[in-house]
Amino acid sequence: METTRTEACGSDLLGSTTALLQRVRGEDAIHGVWEVADLQWWWRRARPTDAWDMPIWVDDAGPVAAVVATDWEHAVAIDAFVLPSRGDLLPEVWDAAMAVVENHPDATFEVMVDDRDGDSVARLEAAGFHPLPDTGVSAWVGVGDLRRLDAELPAGYRITSRAWLRESMPHHFSATNGANVEARLEETSLYRDDLDLVVVTDTDEVAAYALFWIDPATGIGFVEPVGTVEGHRRRGLARALLGAGLDALVDTGA
Repeated sequence: METTRTEACGSDLLGSTTALLQRVRGEDAIHGVWEVADLQWWWRRARPTDAWDMPIWVDDAGPVAAVVATDWEHAVAIDAFVLPSRGDLLPEVWDAAMAVVENHPDATFEVMVDDRDGDSVARLEAAGFHPLPDTGVSAWVGVGDLRRLDAELPAGYRITSRAWLRESMPHHFSATNGANVEARLEETSLYRDDLDLVVVTDTDEVAAYALFWIDPATGIGFVEPVGTVEGHRRRGLARALLGAGLDALVDTGA
């Protein structure tokens, strides 16, 4: 199939990369380091990079490769996505990514890359990037191997969802991500407020949170983020949330 290069930014880029990463999962169950839900979670707040025109490669079936830049304030993350079956595009895509870096000389850039991807690692090192000691881990489990996380909440706590709280209180991510966080999440195709779970106290104080995502196109359930508020830690709240959320993902068909 003929491949053409185009550009997109903002929500158009998010839509294209969503379709691309769904195609990636259709070809390889665990390829790469990011999921659709990762990129949709990043959309929770406006960033200067939303306005950057980024390259996308498209064939008759849809996007086959893309470059994405995400401003994390301390640095701009640059990511190159390529269908596993289109490895022939990898040199061109990384060249385009490095062109983005060169076009923003005042920015600091970082890249998360699978350490099994020796070709990409070599290209990045040749471009002047150097490895940091920080590492990330993706943990996978099939539904058939999933173990129940039975956990009782201590007295004074209960699990609920954003679907039940939206009329009575601001979103629990507002303090760290701005007042528009809920509107931004609702702009994404995967966000569901019934899978946006929280543990609250008897006085409706948020004590812990866990956001679960389900991609109907791939059947992949995803958890990001999970956290417990200081003052409520070491009480089993996150374990109880994970148990409830994983059960919910299975019920949705993950």
